[in-house]
Amino acid sequence: MSKTIQVIYIATLCILSCVTSNAQSVELETHASAKILDEFKSRGTKELFKVFHFLFNKEYDYNTSEGLERYKIFKANVKMIDEHNAQNLSYKMGINHLTDLTWEEVKTYYNLKTMNVDELSKLKKSLRAISLDDYNDDDDNNDDDHNVTQEQGTAPKARIAIDHRGFMKIPRNQGSCGSCWAFTTLAAVEGNYGKLILKNVLADYLSPQQMVDCDTKDSGCNGGWMTSAFDYMKTVKLSFEATYKYTGVKQSCKYSSITAFSPAKVTGYSYANTSDTAYTSLLNGPIAVAVDANAKFSAYASGVFDGPCANSVNHAVTLVGYSPTDSSWLIRNSWGPSWGQSGYIKIKDNINNNNSCMLTKYAYRPLL
Repeated sequence: MSKTIQVIYIATLCILSCVTSNAQSVELETHASAKILDEFKSRGTKELFKVFHFLFNKEYDYNTSEGLERYKIFKANVKMIDEHNAQNLSYKMGINHLTDLTWEEVKTYYNLKTMNVDELSKLKKSLRAISLDDYNDDDDNNDDDHNVTQEQGTAPKARIAIDHRGFMKIPRNQGSCGSCWAFTTLAAVEGNYGKLILKNVLADYLSPQQMVDCDTKDSGCNGGWMTSAFDYMKTVKLSFEATYKYTGVKQSCKYSSITAFSPAKVTGYSYANTSDTAYTSLLNGPIAVAVDANAKFSAYASGVFDGPCANSVNHAVTLVGYSPTDSSWLIRNSWGPSWGQSGYIKIKDNINNNNSCMLTKYAYRPLL
């Protein structure tokens, strides 16, 4: 059975590599995997699990006790997915590389630490990562030091479609390191530099490992916050991935030994905390935002995700687009291109759902 899957899958990939671009190939590869999984659903959960094990290159042997435990979790998650999809709601859930994990294990794997509004207020003050509304009129020193700009202006009465994916490379996978804060801020820098200055896609990713190793205000694989990451970027040059490779483990800082740097230079950041100001900011380029990621979020496959979400955040992602057709935000995740829609999720613009899963509450765009 596994040889049959291999033949189908490899043949599909060979065709895709010949007729598509890199980004298109990744997207179609994801669709091919989903199609193969759908075809094997009718053969029962055990056969489906074997296909899942192969497609997502799982390292454990499914014939061991660990494999049996993973199968039980997989079976329960598939049941949850099927029950959700049978309701024909605004979004579909699907099998991805996380389907053999419980939600608690997913949170541990990605180091998703929930922070409520009160905790966020304390964190922001400790990092001096606060909005202009929090400054006193005489607090000019903080203003100059941080170059923080409050997004102003009224959003257009009729919003237009925005999509900055064309200025960004394929979404990456942060792995088992709580470095989402590094991935989202660097993706925002890459997208803004590509759109506003280069008018194209950067030749290489910027290095999240530099952020993990060298940004002392943040906590490497144990999490961080977007504004302190931008503050660090203001003080240094940013390495390319090729010269400072991602390992997903915090190590000693190697910044001083790097000789090749990106031309992108961060000078500050703008801040938005409503749907209108986030949209106005997004017109200029991608934005680093915080969201409430939950179990249903982790199994998202397509459509417009509409929660429900909590009044807290536990994950950083990049806001890259908006669709007026279905009033949704387009979000770039850092869980790899096999997650969601080729690494992206659409979230309903809904103030009644805790500011669209909180994504318009803490929104920061790098200034270059």
